[in-house]
Amino acid sequence: MQKLGYILTALILYMLGCETGPDNIARVGSLDISDKEFRSALTSRYPHKETFKDLDLAKKEEILDNLIRRKLKLNAAYEQELQKNSRIVEQVKEYEEKLIIGRYHEKVVIDVLVPTEEVEKFIRNQRYEVNASHILISYREVNPRVERTMEEAENLAREVYQKLMTGADFSDMARQYSDDPSAGTNGGNLSYFTWGTMVPEFQETAWELPIGGISEPVKTRFGYHIIRIEDKREQDGYRAPEDEEEIFYIKRRLFMSYGDSGRIVWEKHIDKLKDRYDYEIEKQNILAIATTITRKIYEGVTAIEAFDDSQLNMVLASWRGGNITVQDLFAGDPDRRNRLLVRYKQAQFVEEDVESRGVRELLISDARARGIDEDPYIRKPVHDFLETQLLQAIEKHEVSDKSEATPEEIKAFYDSNPDKFLKPAEIELWEIFVDQEIQAKDLAIRAKKGENFEKLANRYSQDKRYQPKNGYFGFLSSGARGIITREAFSLGPHGKIGGPLKYRNGWVVFKTGQKHEAVIRPFNEVKNRASSLLRQSRLNERRVSWEDSLRNAYPVSIDTVKLREI
Repeated sequence: MQKLGYILTALILYMLGCETGPDNIARVGSLDISDKEFRSALTSRYPHKETFKDLDLAKKEEILDNLIRRKLKLNAAYEQELQKNSRIVEQVKEYEEKLIIGRYHEKVVIDVLVPTEEVEKFIRNQRYEVNASHILISYREVNPRVERTMEEAENLAREVYQKLMTGADFSDMARQYSDDPSAGTNGGNLSYFTWGTMVPEFQETAWELPIGGISEPVKTRFGYHIIRIEDKREQDGYRAPEDEEEIFYIKRRLFMSYGDSGRIVWEKHIDKLKDRYDYEIEKQNILAIATTITRKIYEGVTAIEAFDDSQLNMVLASWRGGNITVQDLFAGDPDRRNRLLVRYKQAQFVEEDVESRGVRELLISDARARGIDEDPYIRKPVHDFLETQLLQAIEKHEVSDKSEATPEEIKAFYDSNPDKFLKPAEIELWEIFVDQEIQAKDLAIRAKKGENFEKLANRYSQDKRYQPKNGYFGFLSSGARGIITREAFSLGPHGKIGGPLKYRNGWVVFKTGQKHEAVIRPFNEVKNRASSLLRQSRLNERRVSWEDSLRNAYPVSIDTVKLREI
């Protein structure tokens, strides 16, 4: 059936092609597959291809069919209005708000601390990589292994620099003076590195120097560096960032170098936001609700539903345009509410959570006022996240939930498929393992002549795990130890001696014991396995059947000309 579905789609590829929009390659029911979406799928499958015009049409059809299957399921999900499901709505809301706050933080903090010029400089300098050597002169405040003071370090660095200016060999000077532990072996050479790898003062100097140039001492948090540039070259395969998301990650990387500055700017911004929106924590109400909760729990109340409306509607924080009530604080699944009830016996925990939620609401409100929630960086990921949740929900509803089996059906499956529950035949085995073939041959001869195998194993086997057990491995199936167990089954049970056989890094002589024939495991032993196998079988059948029905329910049209040209 799955193959038939693919053939039907393949036929549609050639039969249709005139009902898609100008920027779309296909339409599935009420949903489009855009050229961009299809190209993205092609790139994911073939990341190293620069063009897809030479890609075999059948491969393009296969990738497009995967997208069609996705859109067919989404049509069903939207038709059932799963996008209105409260759980999905809440999940999407949480995800969207997380993105909004992240983008808001970028606008009000990262963009303030990381100017556009710095980002442009980073992108420009990333095109190149530099090979540099350095001599590091440290002092005790930054390197506890060094005794000299900062002033002594600066004087020594200038002395070394003067020696270099009068012709001293840089590598020799690095080995003699540098406090970089690797200088003794590499002469101070740092090999090639890119912009953003070194501390700012070091890289600023390195990028300004010409090849062969030597810097005066440069102070960083590690001490004083004297830098020589060995080489500069353009990076292989360098590509300047093209979209906003790539630039965002560059800004985030640069922002990390600002340390506590970002936190300080963020906290000041939140304080200003609170003033602007007249934000206020209602501490008396917080204390009152904590006291009420303590009393309720003492009286045996364990559910928030037992509180009256006046208690649930008590305002714990307010601002212009919004507030947080007790009911808001307990919103969510029942298990979470019950845990919070115990936590909120203490007013300080109520206040902490109110503050956290209140600040979050303020940030989101201000972000929406600035239009940040309409940013494509927000909208596309949220849309993709929604569709992922819809696909999971519709699959569960149409496939998983309809593939459950009753206990009677599980037992019937077990009775009808005895081969799936076989306990394989097993043979009892003793082994002697040695690393020399000649010794293994001698031991095999002695065992075959009747010497006690267990005593030979205890005396000669070099297998540290089984030698104390007289070489006893117990009952093993035919595939348990490769060639050894296969040969044991071939020889048969009841004291047959086999080997020597080459095994891993040595040689094995073995003896067989009893043999257990294959048997069907009792149902009680394999009930879970039977349930799992039946469920998997039903899942596969149900998924194929459902997808076939979707192909009949929703029309598919494809622009075959675009498909060939992309």
